[in-house]
Amino acid sequence: MQQMHPDSKASRVLAILADGPATTAEIAAETGWTKHNTCAHVKNLHMRGKVERKPWHVKGQGPRFLWFLQHNG
Repeated sequence: MQQMHPDSKASRVLAILADGPATTAEIAAETGWTKHNTCAHVKNLHMRGKVERKPWHVKGQGPRFLWFLQHNG
């Protein structure tokens, strides 16, 4: 299994989610990245099976997701 560099963006997202679920906007605010950039990194982690997502709806807004760490077993 490939290990992530501790300073990588993926590692930063995983460290944030280790404290609990977060939205893309919350991760972006904590990292200082744009929401678009943050979304790309989190989606990549999702495709790799590192994080899960749960739909989160806000009336009058488009689809949103709550991201959290993948729990095995």
